Parts: sequence; structure tokens; C-alpha cells
Amino acid sequence: SISNNATNVTGDATAFTLIYATENFDVGGDFNAVSTFTAPQTGKYLVIVNITIIGHVAGHNRATLRILTTARNYNLTDTNLNTILGAAYVLSGSAIVDMTAGDTLTTTLTISGGALVVDIDTTANASFITIGLLA
Repeated sequence: SISNNATNVTGDATAFTLIYATENFDVGGDFNAVSTFTAPQTGKYLVIVNITIIGHVAGHNRATLRILTTARNYNLTDTNLNTILGAAYVLSGSAIVDMTAGDTLTTTLTISGGALVVDIDTTANASFITIGLLA
């Protein structure tokens, strides 16, 4: 789940690097319990990201959720927020990410069009990342 320090993290086009505070499983110790996963071996990894935002208001017009790796970046979602105001809103996506051993992976959330007032829901299961080696 996301770190408890996730208030006023974006809204003014700030690309906020998501900070994950809790690990359910980290068999190889490949996640640094902050924001970075390091591939233990070369392969294809399934990455699933689910982020719940709170506090977006009129003017916040775009939300972009991205995976950033050493080799390339993946846009998971690029959403128009103009019709979705006030209530909690879930941004989610997944990608099969090709990584070489030692490559790193982080995730960012960018919301633009307004002030730096958007929060990330830190309650259990509201915001999370799942990473698994496929092949």
C-alpha cells in the first residue's frame, strides 16, 4: 500500500513518484520498500498498478499513471478528469515489462490543470502495486 505521506502530492503537473509503505511479499528482497523495484533476473514482468486519488477539483483536467524503467517508460492510463470531480477515483493499469537483471522500475502519477491539492488514498487495498516474473 501507499505511504501515509501522500497528501497534496500532485495537481499542478508535478510527477509524483509513488511511495509504497507496505509489502505483502518480497521473496527476493527486490523492492526497496520506498519506490524502486530492481529486477533480480532478466525476463518479462507483469506489473499491475492501482491508485485511488482524492481531492481533485474543477480544473484538474488530466491524470497520467506511468511505469518508468531503466530501458523504457509505459503509460498505463491517461485520463480526462473534467467529468469526474470530487469523489475518490481509481486509476489502474497493467503492462508486461521487459527488464534485464539490475534494471529498476518506479511508478509516477501526474495530475495537471490545477493546484497541488490531490491526495492518494492510503487505506488498505486502495492503492497498490503488484510485480511478478512471467518468463
